[in-house]
Amino acid sequence: MTFAEFREETDKLRYLYLDRIYYLGDNDLIVELMAARTEESTVEDDEAVRAEFGEKAAELAKGCRRIVPDEGRKWRLTFENCIASTVLNESYWSGDRGTVDKEGRIVVTEDSDWLDYLREASFAHQIIDGIRHYEIRCLDHIVNVAADREPDVEAAGEQGC
Repeated sequence: MTFAEFREETDKLRYLYLDRIYYLGDNDLIVELMAARTEESTVEDDEAVRAEFGEKAAELAKGCRRIVPDEGRKWRLTFENCIASTVLNESYWSGDRGTVDKEGRIVVTEDSDWLDYLREASFAHQIIDGIRHYEIRCLDHIVNVAADREPDVEAAGEQGC
């Protein structure tokens, strides 16, 4: 699967989960993602809400749909020779002038506040051309990656993803 195909597919999703993120070898960053879907809440869900938050909250949540991972739709992104990465709790994301106005689950830009920070914090821009900021917008997390080339993408079922 190409990176363009991956972006097109994930842009159609309402929800995207960060499953795992880790470095492999020296500097290859692996980002494992999965789609999410909604489903009807169960009696057990209602009882759990009631037990934790009380009757009023349980009544408000009644009939709500829950968000669950879609185990059948997974992707593994491999950023070879990753320059930098961060994972931010999306509850505290204040936006980035280079990405905040862009649509999609995956945003790519060559000009952002985060890249400006990296120019000050490292010398990567002095020796590597074409560094881009890949912002991956997941439920609960914002993943930022600085790399000079697109990631390799494996969809579920390819190479054991």
